[in-house]
Amino acid sequence: MFRNVAALLLVAACTSGASSTGISQLSCPPDSTLNYANFAQDAISTHCSSCHDNKSPRLMTQGEIKAQASQILDAAVYTDAMPAGGSMTLDERKLLGEWLVCGAP
Repeated sequence: MFRNVAALLLVAACTSGASSTGISQLSCPPDSTLNYANFAQDAISTHCSSCHDNKSPRLMTQGEIKAQASQILDAAVYTDAMPAGGSMTLDERKLLGEWLVCGAP
């Protein structure tokens, strides 16, 4: 319970000065081919792992990422709060959002 509250507080703190990306209301396309192996593993490694390897919320496994899906959507898809430094392109954010709303397969 404490871990979830801490993660929510962290996301709230990170998104307080964030700007909207203009992405809203995502849905899973029926023809989506994104999965952990062909998309998310590399995207998370490139944009998230340097900070979220030992820091809460941890984002090192598919299960850890799935558990934080709504917070990731808020911080890295709907806003530009994450990653720090804004290194993700809008297209990368859209793909991350698609993968997450499709259930992060």
